[in-house]
Amino acid sequence: MHIQKLLRLQHLFANSNKITEFYDIEKLAELPYLKELELTGNILYRKPGYRISTIKKLPGLLYLDGRVSFLIFLGNNSRGKGRAEWYDIAASIPTATEYATNVYPTEQQQ
Repeated sequence: MHIQKLLRLQHLFANSNKITEFYDIEKLAELPYLKELELTGNILYRKPGYRISTIKKLPGLLYLDGRVSFLIFLGNNSRGKGRAEWYDIAASIPTATEYATNVYPTEQQQ
């Protein structure tokens, strides 16, 4: 990918492509203005730890898959060693579409 030509890219919708691994999106870190990324429908999207890993690799993102990208660092384990723990606060907040669907259900849902 010739990412150098996309330096001002702000929104990338790559839904339902053949993105399978985290290294497939690492080059996106070179895009300083990238604020929104959509990767739903890709194999990578279904991998454990997808959201947290993607947000950590692309810290400038404001939205990932329609949700605010916001992580809280919970610190290391009780002895201060081992893996750091992160919590994706946005995972528990519905997207605008999910909210609207629940507040204004369609006739089929009623």
